[in-house]
Amino acid sequence: MRVTRSNLSKPLSDGGLGFRSFERFNEAMVAKLALWIMSNRDSFCVTVLRAKYKVENNWLQARPAKLAFFAWKGIEGVRSLLSKGACKLVDLGEDTLVWEEPWISDLPSFKPGSRSPTAS
Repeated sequence: MRVTRSNLSKPLSDGGLGFRSFERFNEAMVAKLALWIMSNRDSFCVTVLRAKYKVENNWLQARPAKLAFFAWKGIEGVRSLLSKGACKLVDLGEDTLVWEEPWISDLPSFKPGSRSPTAS
């Protein structure tokens, strides 16, 4: 058997060594930090990043920062990954755009469907 990256990353039960993908592991760790930034976690690092890059509540839809250091560019790079599974928690609903933002956890896209015409 030839030793290749794909063979090394196979599970032990399939004859591989069970190595994990470093790229996916890195992406998961960066996504976790991005999730902390989205949820405004009480952390010095998160506070500094949110202040430096002026992170608002609509960070997933915001434009990427033009001048940013490589770590922030990596964090912005996982926004598309987070947006696939991120759902907004609605408190009083004052800041929620109900037809545009994902907030319904029971729907696949977390967004309501198109408005149906009202029957008169």
